[in-house]
Amino acid sequence: ALILSRIAHRARRPLVVLASSSAEAELLAKDLQVFFRGPVGFLPERDEDPETGYQRIACLAGLATKELPLAVVSLRAALERLSPPSALLGAAFTLYVGRLIARDELLAALEVGGYRRVNQVTYRGEYSLRGNLLDLFPPKSVLSRVEESDLPVRAEFFGDEVLELRVFDPATQRSVRPTEQVTVLPVVEVPLTGEACQQALDALRKVEKAQGGSVPSEIIKALEERRPFPGLDTYLPYFYPEPADLMQYVAPDTVWVLVDQSGLKANGASLAEHGMEISVPRTSKSPVPPFCKGGMGDLWSAFEAQLSLMPRI
Repeated sequence: ALILSRIAHRARRPLVVLASSSAEAELLAKDLQVFFRGPVGFLPERDEDPETGYQRIACLAGLATKELPLAVVSLRAALERLSPPSALLGAAFTLYVGRLIARDELLAALEVGGYRRVNQVTYRGEYSLRGNLLDLFPPKSVLSRVEESDLPVRAEFFGDEVLELRVFDPATQRSVRPTEQVTVLPVVEVPLTGEACQQALDALRKVEKAQGGSVPSEIIKALEERRPFPGLDTYLPYFYPEPADLMQYVAPDTVWVLVDQSGLKANGASLAEHGMEISVPRTSKSPVPPFCKGGMGDLWSAFEAQLSLMPRI
């Protein structure tokens, strides 16, 4: 980790470290956060833990801005299909003191980002609106300053203007200190725009008609109301017929650091042969999401071919 941090410091171009396993990637990312004087992103594999999803979104957003100098990715995470970078960044916005933003525009942005309206904000991904006060708890941006705490924010408005921003404690609901701005990242990897949700509805109904099954009513209702639902990420190809890959997120001049190249090749071959297990809540009559189908061999081959053209160590 110390050597990698020195390489990243001297390279003056982004580095993406590719590890063969998730455990190895996570441990390396933690070590690099100690040694590297700058933000370090970690892209874990998808699972059902919401915090994992928030960590993925923060890392992907950092890569998409081309401002993240160092990221650690496991092989499985590198092969997963993604929303287009423009879609993910389009669902993010910044609140700062003095900003003018109409209430309808603000609520629409939170809806696209997958936020849930509640009476009192306690958990990440929630927001509440009481008169001229907006409370929200976004994922912490990987590009945030070190001194920024990982707490929810309370915005006070005068009309459409942000008068004040304060970090607050969700346990006591008391303000901790003022802050000048907050980056509001989406809390879902698949932004719930009207266009994307309609695309998913149309695609699912076509599959439903072709396969003779039925899409669970709760999924249809969630899409019609533009709300997240369990297993949302696995339905990504219904929202975007041509999903993005990690290469579309990284900067063109990124240097790839391959940790244990023999291990990477072995794990890649194993994934190509056996595929990736994905836990998806669904009924027996539900159309199988595309992510649960085969094709890992093609994904690994394509990724390996792309990687061979990139600067790497």
